[in-house]
Amino acid sequence: MSTVEYKNENTNNGGGKKTVYIVIIALLVLLNVFFIWKSYSTGQQVVVKEQQYDELRGQYEKLNADLDAQIKRYEEMKGDNAALDSVLSAKIAELEVEKQNAQKALKQSSWSDSQRKKLEKQYKEASSKLTASYATIDSLQNELGLAKVQIDTLNRNLTYKTAEGEKMKGVISAQQQKIDIASLLRPQNVKISGVRYKGSGKELETTSAKKVEKLKFCFDVPENEVAEAGEKTLYVKLMNPKGETISVESLGSGSFDMANGSGTQKYTTKATFDYSQKQKNICVFWSQSAAYSEGIYKAEFYQNGTLVGKSQFELK
Repeated sequence: MSTVEYKNENTNNGGGKKTVYIVIIALLVLLNVFFIWKSYSTGQQVVVKEQQYDELRGQYEKLNADLDAQIKRYEEMKGDNAALDSVLSAKIAELEVEKQNAQKALKQSSWSDSQRKKLEKQYKEASSKLTASYATIDSLQNELGLAKVQIDTLNRNLTYKTAEGEKMKGVISAQQQKIDIASLLRPQNVKISGVRYKGSGKELETTSAKKVEKLKFCFDVPENEVAEAGEKTLYVKLMNPKGETISVESLGSGSFDMANGSGTQKYTTKATFDYSQKQKNICVFWSQSAAYSEGIYKAEFYQNGTLVGKSQFELK
C-alpha cells in the first residue's frame, strides 16, 4: 500500500516539470518570434527611410538644376529692355535664395524625420515658386516682344522721319542758298578812278600813274527787298598790272573766308555801310605809300565770300 503511494508522487512531480518546460519553451519561441518581427519591422523602416531619402534627394537635385536653368533664362533676357531689368533682377534674387536652400539640403549626408518633413515642405514651396516663375517669364517675354515691336516701329518711323528731315533740310538748304544769292548786293555803275588834290583840297581825277594820290572806287548798291536791312560789307580786291593782289595790313587790308569753303582771299580795302533795301551810292578810297605802276588794274567785289562784281581801269 505504501509502495503504490510513492510511485504516484513521482509521477505527479514529473508532469509538473514537463509543464514548466513547455511554458518556458513557448515563451522562448514567442520571444524569438517577437525579436524576429521587431528586426524585420526595423529593417523595413530603414528601407522605407532610405527610399524616402533617395527620392527627396533626387527631387532636390532636379530642383537645383531647374532653378539654375531658369536663372540663366532671366539673365539672358536682361539688357534688352531697361524697364524690365529691375523685374528680372528681383526674380533672379528670389530664385537664388531657393537655389542656395536646395544646395544646402543636398550637402546633408542624412536627414532626421523632422528634417525630412521640413525639407519636403521647403521643396513644395520652392517648386511652386519655380512653376510661378515659368508663367512670369512667359509674360515678360510677351512684354519684351511687344516692346521690341514698338521699338522697331519707332525706329522705322524715325528712319523715315530722319530721311524726310534730311530731304527737307536739303530743300531748305537749297532754298536758303537761293535766298542768300538773291540777297547779295551786286555793284552797279562801277567807276574806278585815280585822284589827286590841289592845294585847296579840291579833288581832281587823273589817269597818270605818277600823279595818282588815291584810288577811288564808286558804285551803286541796288534796291533789293530780299536782302535784310542793316550793316553790309563789300570787300574790294585790287590786282596790279602784274596780277598781284594789293594788300597792306597796316593800311586796312586783310582777308575773308570764301563762301564755298575753298579757303580765304586777301582784300585790298572794304566798304561798310548801312543798307535800307534802297539803291545807294557808295564810294571808298585806297591810298598807298608806294608809287602806282602803269598798266591795267583789275578789281573784284565780294560779299559774304561770294564774288558779286568785277571791273578794271588803266593808269598811264
